Amino acid sequence: MDKNQPVDFFIEDGILIGVLKIQQSLDIDSLKKIVKERLKVCKGKSYPTLYEFNILEHINKDAREYMNRVSSEGILATALVSKNKESNIIINAIIAINNQDVPVKVFTDKTKAIKWLKQFIK
Repeated sequence: MDKNQPVDFFIEDGILIGVLKIQQSLDIDSLKKIVKERLKVCKGKSYPTLYEFNILEHINKDAREYMNRVSSEGILATALVSKNKESNIIINAIIAINNQDVPVKVFTDKTKAIKWLKQFIK
């Protein structure tokens, strides 16, 4: 695990899991690092992907636009897991406003998220 990366990735039972270290805000530079690291870990293969995070209060406009253009490459579906209700409200609003290239769902329970993602394993 690289402490300079904003996320730690690992593959478990056919699902790519990313644990975000970012606590409050996500900008385009962090998002580009996340995508670069994810593509490196995936080695050209696509996975259903689970992101775990604690608190995410803000995603700036450039990062949101980048997410819509680029960040779904190599992802079959995305589950976002946070127990923080405010973060989940923000993420659900972003999902509702922006068209997603892959299925995306927000969860408070990691087990339920993994169960949902299993249907996308190839």
